[in-house]
Amino acid sequence: MKTFTLSAIAVLFTLNVLAQVPQISKDVLRNQEPKTAPLVGEKPNYELRPVMENQSQHNTARTTSEAQIGITTYDLMTNGSMLEHIVRHENGTMSTAWTFSTVNNWSTRGTGYNFFNGTTWGTAPTAQLESVRTGWPTIGATAGGKEIVIAHDNTSIETRMTSRSSVGSGSWTQAGQGSTLASDWWHKFVVGGPEGNTIHLIGITQIDAFSGTPYNGLDGALLYARSTDQGASWDITDLQLPGIDSTTNIGFSPDTYTIDAEGDVVAIVVCGLGTGVRLM
Repeated sequence: MKTFTLSAIAVLFTLNVLAQVPQISKDVLRNQEPKTAPLVGEKPNYELRPVMENQSQHNTARTTSEAQIGITTYDLMTNGSMLEHIVRHENGTMSTAWTFSTVNNWSTRGTGYNFFNGTTWGTAPTAQLESVRTGWPTIGATAGGKEIVIAHDNTSIETRMTSRSSVGSGSWTQAGQGSTLASDWWHKFVVGGPEGNTIHLIGITQIDAFSGTPYNGLDGALLYARSTDQGASWDITDLQLPGIDSTTNIGFSPDTYTIDAEGDVVAIVVCGLGTGVRLM
């Protein structure tokens, strides 16, 4: 099944690429004039100018603009699947967060943050949000107006949530989750729920490569947690999802998973090179 799936994907990708190759009109080729006059016994050297069918539909000029919103000396934004690094709010404003550092030894690594007020971006940050070294933040906002960043704390080896009660303004507060969650590292979360105030979070336990110990037989166990009150408390913690325990896996690597939600519907995808794709 895995071989067939990968083969099918490869075929679809090939067909998609071929479908995007500009098609040259036969009439255009037929009406081309020789680039140079041929010598006796030689074929004409035509200068072909490929013309796409309905070319006039593809001549629309595109304009883009860029704004530098921050810097980092830490280039590894993810070990695999991307995190939520930008949120566009309903009023057109935007919040963004990324793994930030100002020095090459990454001792200042933490969350870089900037906000777009609908017209301009704020001043690029010169320091991380947290007071401790963190990594790989995910950003989100609840319907109640709370702005949330969750990253892993390299000092205490725990989940660290930094938040404020108003999107785009106000003071940030941070709290380590301590022993509340066993999924200490490489988190991803989304906001959902019937009122838009529920946090769905996944992450893995500390792996052997970082002095971790097996969790229920897994070197890096993928666990799920839920908060229905914007992160004030967690009514579900350390849930091992069906089918991803030690009977089917030896462990999970950083960022080999992602999560999304729409209302009460939550989707989690687990994948990896040579391991197939699993949707829950």
